Amino acid sequence: MAISKKGIKGITDALAQVDDKAEFIVKGLAEDDVDFLEGTVPKKMTINDFASKFNHDDEDGVSVFDETIPLGENLTNALTLVTAGLKPWEYKFLAAYASLPSMLCNILPIVELFGQAGSGKTQLLLAVAAMSGQGVISGQSTGASLKNHINHIRWADPETKQTEKNCLLLIDNLNEDSFKKEEYLSSFLNGYNKKTDTCYISNGKGQNIEFRTFCPKMYTTIWEKTSTELARRTIVIRTKKTAELDNVIDPDDICWQPLRSAIKDFWNQEDNWQPFKDLGKKFSRHPKPKHSKEHWTLLKSVLISGVSIGVWTDLDACIAETSDWLTTALKSRHNLLEVVILKSLEDILGFKQAEWSVLAQSVKIHVLPRHLKDATDLAVRDGLIEKPKLSDVQQILSKLGFAAGQKDNQLGYAYKGIKQ
Repeated sequence: MAISKKGIKGITDALAQVDDKAEFIVKGLAEDDVDFLEGTVPKKMTINDFASKFNHDDEDGVSVFDETIPLGENLTNALTLVTAGLKPWEYKFLAAYASLPSMLCNILPIVELFGQAGSGKTQLLLAVAAMSGQGVISGQSTGASLKNHINHIRWADPETKQTEKNCLLLIDNLNEDSFKKEEYLSSFLNGYNKKTDTCYISNGKGQNIEFRTFCPKMYTTIWEKTSTELARRTIVIRTKKTAELDNVIDPDDICWQPLRSAIKDFWNQEDNWQPFKDLGKKFSRHPKPKHSKEHWTLLKSVLISGVSIGVWTDLDACIAETSDWLTTALKSRHNLLEVVILKSLEDILGFKQAEWSVLAQSVKIHVLPRHLKDATDLAVRDGLIEKPKLSDVQQILSKLGFAAGQKDNQLGYAYKGIKQ
């Protein structure tokens, strides 16, 4: 005979009164009679349970989600609340990056949040973490542990690597020596492109362990990177120490859950997949104002993702804003053209700049134009600079103490010394 729901309720109530930790199993009940049973009476909450909820629950935070505006605009607005001093395009770019469907991407830039201590870069990283639902790891992690972590966040089953997940690698406080380790650097150099991301590490038993290191990557640092190959793959967002940081909201005080859910729901909807692919084709055909093809290839997936979720209103606005930012950013990289020319002169002459004045007292310092052109052409191919104008090169050479001159009937640039 089946027991009624009312009868079962009476039994569970009685058991709960005897012991609020009681566990019970009711056998022989009709399926319809037990559809509301969980099988156990909830345990009393411990301080560990509360601590876990307290540290991960942001539902009581400030609500920033506005259902009347696009998701991308919501994400951008949220980022402007937790930091200050960035350019408008940078907030938009970070919003697009935080919500990437990495499963649908093949090439992605690395994002570096660069700035002095107290400039808000870690707060920005924590906001991206809360927005995306991804965790932050320490910059002190080893190369092997980094590869393991990527496998963990990218695959539903890291062993079989059959089912991919949307993911985002977030690293706080990479130090000066991080990229001097080959096993660490390789995860960044190869892991920006899905077609080149597979690597193997020996387990010491004659077997190789496979790692696939592709995923979007964002990190904070106070150190200038020295690898030109890494620079080619990286978009640098420079945070600034400004008085406006006193007025920002702590990321822990914001309710991020609606934004996380909205991102997940958007990319789980099949209706959004084909438009993303179609937008990629449109982006490839769209005329670009300037800048190298490498820059646009690197940024493509982030930009079309941003347009898809409403960070930018359309592709035209996205490309125009991005072009303006690239122009400014490339000019402000510590005048990178000057750095390239100075380094090439030091390599050609075999002496550091500080030694040129002494050297010029005994020999005639002369540089051929083709040697400088080789150096600048290489920097252009690497995506470090745009193709420079001759007048810009000559202006920098003049600043460094060189003027048009001749040696052995060859025209070039002779060192005359820096005018005081």
